[in-house]
Amino acid sequence: MVTIAIANQKGGVGKTTTAVNLSAALQKQNKKVLLIDLDSQAHASTWLFSNPADEDKGSHAVIVKKTNINTEILTSSSGIDVLLSNSEMASLDLELVLQQELNREHRLTKALGKLKNNYDYILIDCPPALGLAVMNAFVAANVIIMPIDSKGESYQSTPRILTTIKHVSEELGKNFAVYAIPTLVERTNLAKQVVEAIEKDFPGKVLPPIHKNTKIAEAFVARQTIFDYDSSATGAKDYSLVAEVLTKWLNEN
Repeated sequence: MVTIAIANQKGGVGKTTTAVNLSAALQKQNKKVLLIDLDSQAHASTWLFSNPADEDKGSHAVIVKKTNINTEILTSSSGIDVLLSNSEMASLDLELVLQQELNREHRLTKALGKLKNNYDYILIDCPPALGLAVMNAFVAANVIIMPIDSKGESYQSTPRILTTIKHVSEELGKNFAVYAIPTLVERTNLAKQVVEAIEKDFPGKVLPPIHKNTKIAEAFVARQTIFDYDSSATGAKDYSLVAEVLTKWLNEN
């Protein structure tokens, strides 16, 4: 089982888009996929279910109240299993601190150990902040994918999250496979320069780019993955290639 945290401390860079559509692309490869939404904005949840998790349900219940994860997983119309999020995740840090327990960042890992379904891939959509939700994701993950948009702002924020990954790696004595994925790529000189900079900083670890594509935004409004909405769209082709390259690299390592 491969657990992938999709993270960047900057919002609006394509984390949720990647979490949802990469999950769908992996499923197209006949892989069993679980998508976990840890973001209090619950965009992945509303993308696939139109609504966030009910109160006292979903990822918040699993992490804070130690609810059995198997009772909280729902299957979307696309066939992807999802652990939904809701606005209660915004208070996660405070609630976990008040519980005064050790190893708060291991809650998700322990929950995943109870899974009954045999998943090939678990994808975690992380919030745009380096709090306990992201720390739980990093502790549970063995792969981290960083979406970096081609406008440059999220590229400038990568050093901080890379430092966090390094600290977690040293503390746990584990090595992460860290990949970057250029997103919202346009045919501009700036986009070209940003992609070249990403390739320089992540040698051999840059996944195929996701081009800016209005069909993806339309798919969100339609509450469908890009594959269900328009399998011929550029976004579908891009995420299919990402899934193909990612699985190839993971199988080689």
